[in-house]
Amino acid sequence: MTSVNLIPQQTRQKQAAARRRSAWARGLRAYAVLAAGVALIGQLPTRTEATAVDHTGIARAERRMENAARGREQVRAMLAEARSRLETSKAVGHHPDWSVVLELLTRSRVEGTHGEIDAVLQSVEILPVKQEPAARPAGSDTPRTPARKPTVEKYSVRVVGFSPTPARVYRYVLRLEQLGVFDGATVRDTRAEKMGDLSATRFELDIVLSGAMAETSTQTGDRK
Repeated sequence: MTSVNLIPQQTRQKQAAARRRSAWARGLRAYAVLAAGVALIGQLPTRTEATAVDHTGIARAERRMENAARGREQVRAMLAEARSRLETSKAVGHHPDWSVVLELLTRSRVEGTHGEIDAVLQSVEILPVKQEPAARPAGSDTPRTPARKPTVEKYSVRVVGFSPTPARVYRYVLRLEQLGVFDGATVRDTRAEKMGDLSATRFELDIVLSGAMAETSTQTGDRK
């Protein structure tokens, strides 16, 4: 049995054209959605790119921390050097000028203006004699005070040298006492020694110089 399409051919062509336009429209919409999705995905960073960015930021932060640490070490070194210089300047500033004392010891070796030299000095050693602060009496109601450092009340001066005779050693000591600078000068030891073909007397002297007198003698030397 043969079927006969009673719809006019022109109408059928219009319907086929309408179906084709509808199919193309759906296809274009699907393509547009797919293209938009692909474009959005392309704009997102990949895992590798994100990891590279993270590593770069970490490396930069580590460099900043290292630079800051080096800066702190440099500042500490500068402060330590400044403290050392300050302590050295304080220590030097609080010491008397011992060159004045050495000049007095040397000048007193000669009897009179153009007299004989009674002594030839071999060595001079100056040591501080520190005095501990008084202890707080037991059971005392006196308020506690901060601990004080030992103060230098006196200096011990040890002089070693040679003289022609023992008598001239004592004459040298007498001149030192007459200066009025030292608290005392005593002969610690004398003994005969040979210096080539000559006989001499080796001597050791103990001289005491108070701290206040040391400051006075050095100030006197400065005024000169």
